Amino acid sequence: MAIISTIGRKSFKVRLLIGTIYTGLCLGALTMLYPFILMLAGSTKSQVDSPDACAIPPYLRSDRALYQKYMEALFNENVATMKAAYGNEAPSFRQVQPPSSVNPALAGIWETFCLEAKLPFYAFDIGEMSVVSSKSVLPRRLRAFKSLMVKRFGNDIDALNREMGVDFIGWNDFIVRSQPLELRFHRAQLTAFAAAQRDFAAAQPVAARYYTSLEGIFRHSFLMARYGKAIADYNASHGTQYENWSQIHLDRQLPSGTARTQAERDDWESFVRGIVNLVWIRCNQAAAPAYRQFLQAKYGTLAALNKNYQSGYRRFSEIPLVGEPPLDGLIQSDWASFIEGWKDPQTGTLHQAPLQSLRIHSVDFMFRDWLQARYGSIAAFNAQAGTRFPDWMAVLPPQQDLHYLDFQQNTGLLRREFTLRNFISVFDYIVMHGRGIFNTVIYCTLAILAALTVNPLAAYALSRYKPPSSYKILLLLMMTMA
Repeated sequence: MAIISTIGRKSFKVRLLIGTIYTGLCLGALTMLYPFILMLAGSTKSQVDSPDACAIPPYLRSDRALYQKYMEALFNENVATMKAAYGNEAPSFRQVQPPSSVNPALAGIWETFCLEAKLPFYAFDIGEMSVVSSKSVLPRRLRAFKSLMVKRFGNDIDALNREMGVDFIGWNDFIVRSQPLELRFHRAQLTAFAAAQRDFAAAQPVAARYYTSLEGIFRHSFLMARYGKAIADYNASHGTQYENWSQIHLDRQLPSGTARTQAERDDWESFVRGIVNLVWIRCNQAAAPAYRQFLQAKYGTLAALNKNYQSGYRRFSEIPLVGEPPLDGLIQSDWASFIEGWKDPQTGTLHQAPLQSLRIHSVDFMFRDWLQARYGSIAAFNAQAGTRFPDWMAVLPPQQDLHYLDFQQNTGLLRREFTLRNFISVFDYIVMHGRGIFNTVIYCTLAILAALTVNPLAAYALSRYKPPSSYKILLLLMMTMA
């Protein structure tokens, strides 16, 4: 029976009351709808757009916001890596601005170099592989690498652990870490899993990579950390007159000439001997006698050295100078001591690589050498690339140009990725490699079977025998249902 009769509905006051009720219900629904939309928008967030409280995520309507999110994903949420690669001063991804202009010709030359030069694996890493702040998110390329491993090992995490030298508890704990070899304390990961990760990275397009720029690290992680970000403070401490940081370059060898100061030479020596990773340092043959004297002072006899090195040298003069620095082992440890300086505990003599023999072997210089061999002169290169570099030292890898061109070509794909990746991560967690759905099905099935078994029996007993407390029992059951 209706609460309001048909005749009562004809009254204007009653209709007004009904209209007010429906209006209130609609308004109440709208007040619930807006928080629901905010929740959906929030499910697409990462660290860069976490402060935003918008019903429509900013990256869906703004290329600038999308670019910031792209930068965050490309550099695996590590802003320091972006600053070193690009040489910019943005304190966070949220402050990153798209470049005002790009040079497609220069970006194409850089891409050709990356494909032809066959750089070592430690020269670059790829984006969208790991997250630092956005926990439990599976970026696009991490999902691809994970799918590759799942297919390779037949979804058997134990087989992956045994063969790859890792110890993942389950597929939901499958994570990778970036493998930079920038600073001295960085160590190469030499497991089979790291090798598989490197093979996967090498198969990705150049636009998905970011290369180590020692010049950027020298400026941002060393000089600015030591002297502050104001170029005036640097000039005051070094007796120089640079107009901006872009005029300060990392020299291949010890800075020389009257135009360079002793403070600049001290900085270069400190950076090379104690900061930069050994894989980027080389010594010329002039250091070979000093290296052999160091080994002789440390091991005493050739027999002791051969025993530790598992070698068969007949005299110390046969020991070659290290070329490509090893990634681990005793030779790598001794080479580090030779570069940094090792004091003989018995004589107090300091053994170290002669300063004039040291040189930087970085991607920046490899790129410059490749350009010089290809174009001959800086004028010819400028004519081909449409640039105005005053000299080769001013040329740096144009990574930002290539990345921005890739961004412009894939805005639609990026918007879909950032909208769906959190949902894909949840689906992967609870459906593909988790027990959430399975446990829910078991719980619901048992709950339904129990209800269909107990409820009819209880209803029959209450209706057939009518116990004195039937009203209280029904009230209790109704309360639990409510």
